Amino acid sequence: MSIDLRSVFSGKTQSIPIDEKFDFSDLEVSGINPISSPISVVGSVFMRAEVVRLEATASFVYKAPCDRCCAITEKTFEIPIDHIIVNSSADEDESDFIVSENMELDLEDLIRSDIILGLPFLFLCKEDCKGLCPKCGKNLNTEECICKPEVDERWAKLSEFYD
Repeated sequence: MSIDLRSVFSGKTQSIPIDEKFDFSDLEVSGINPISSPISVVGSVFMRAEVVRLEATASFVYKAPCDRCCAITEKTFEIPIDHIIVNSSADEDESDFIVSENMELDLEDLIRSDIILGLPFLFLCKEDCKGLCPKCGKNLNTEECICKPEVDERWAKLSEFYD
């Protein structure tokens, strides 16, 4: 989806509302497709104090295995989208804003990159997930494990303090 920004840059329009759904079912993270439902983006492009901004929120359901226990987990995410948009740039460092030289903004590519950057590095089923036992593979969230931890012989004498 492309947004024509001419009216906002010229001051004819105060804001352009955004209420769109995007299909990112082709997005792969770690070899799986965790986003199967449409992504809802609600916000606006507006000018305030001679600065054009895009402020929105992307909401979607993320379904993937937990990085510790491998249980399939479904969570709803809301990722804020906030960008300053300019129509030309003399600055070499363009990382602080989006340059729209043709007065159009490709919203789909921008939302896709913001979602990828906004996803958590470590996806957990719950904050205190115990994970899997490295010996027997039991899910420590649901089962108790009777495996004894291996003690490095170099540190064996220290383990006597805990016995």
